[in-house]
Amino acid sequence: QSSLDATSAFAQRCLAANSGDSLPRLGLAHQAWRDDQLEEVRQQLTPVLKQHPQLVEAQALWCRLLVELDDFGGFVAANSSLPPEAETHSEIWLSRGIWAEKKGQLAAAVRCLGESIRLDPNSRSAHYRLSQVLTALGKPEQARPFAERAQKLTQLTLEIGQLPRKATAEQYRPIIEQLEQLGREREASAWCQRIALETGSQPDWATAIQERLAPQLDGHRLRTSGDGDLSRLIPLEDYP
Repeated sequence: QSSLDATSAFAQRCLAANSGDSLPRLGLAHQAWRDDQLEEVRQQLTPVLKQHPQLVEAQALWCRLLVELDDFGGFVAANSSLPPEAETHSEIWLSRGIWAEKKGQLAAAVRCLGESIRLDPNSRSAHYRLSQVLTALGKPEQARPFAERAQKLTQLTLEIGQLPRKATAEQYRPIIEQLEQLGREREASAWCQRIALETGSQPDWATAIQERLAPQLDGHRLRTSGDGDLSRLIPLEDYP
């Protein structure tokens, strides 16, 4: 059973135990989104938003859905009623960027997608979309690093998904190396620790990575280091 199947089963059990709480439906909505079942996303999210209108995570997925369905009127209405904390949610800015791109407002799309990346330097969709918009604006050189990071993030996700239940240290190694290259040093170090916990020992290369990363992690709380945040390559203040 996959972790996604387990999450869905857990949400179903929560609903069965307390049908009056719609919150578990948010998990089912995310599962439906991953499965490209857009009508199911709508059905699961509607009661969540009715009961929890200030829940930004639900509002973010709702905005993604409206843009995907080309319901621009609904998207504008949803954006006008977002709680203030939505301004710090990467997926909200991603939806705005996709909406602006679809409306042909490419400069606005750059600003929104750049903000999305600033808030989440590991958003595959935002990096890919921004590379496409910059290319459309005649800026292929500026687009290249965003396209490359999107590809690397996609490859990382695929490799993690292909790991066996009981992986060897050598199977973990390319993932750890990719995490470090992506500026995700804290995660790379944590995966090294995972090897020790699961196998009872740690190969020399994993110990060397942990020792090399330790000074960088001291007092550093961000998930992704500054080098991994490509939004710094775009002068966002120059875009509306």
